[in-house]
Amino acid sequence: VWMSPRTVGVMAATIRDALIKASPSKRQAFESNYQRFLADLEALDREITELLSAVSSRKFLAFHPAWGYLADDYGLDQIPIETAGKEPGAKALAQLIDRARMERIRVVVVQAQFSTTLARTVAEAIDAHLVSLDPLAEDYLANMRTTARTLSQALGGEGHDRGH
Repeated sequence: VWMSPRTVGVMAATIRDALIKASPSKRQAFESNYQRFLADLEALDREITELLSAVSSRKFLAFHPAWGYLADDYGLDQIPIETAGKEPGAKALAQLIDRARMERIRVVVVQAQFSTTLARTVAEAIDAHLVSLDPLAEDYLANMRTTARTLSQALGGEGHDRGH
């Protein structure tokens, strides 16, 4: 859920409320920090909306499907390679590759924390970009900007050369 600034705003409000309940004397600081963070999230949401609205392709494969909320909120279609935490078998993998070829999917997203071996194989089979993103990076706002820019470029956003 944290891969979308829109859901992070909801999470931040819940955290603010819990902090106020735990330490009512610091209510003003918690509220002020929340409002600043919310403004940052709203600016980030506008940036991501602009970046991802310009992409020529809206579909991508994701080895570990961590990008569903981001995809849903910004009109993208994440197609998972791994399901229920397991790599696909040979038959399922062949079907996925056939689907990706048929739908002309040219981006495979992997997480920095996982092996890229199978994802690299899929990317090579469909002549796709292999894109590494990190949903656990320390600086949330900077990481989301990097994620959006990387996806925009890989999916054929403005000014992107579709060549490999």
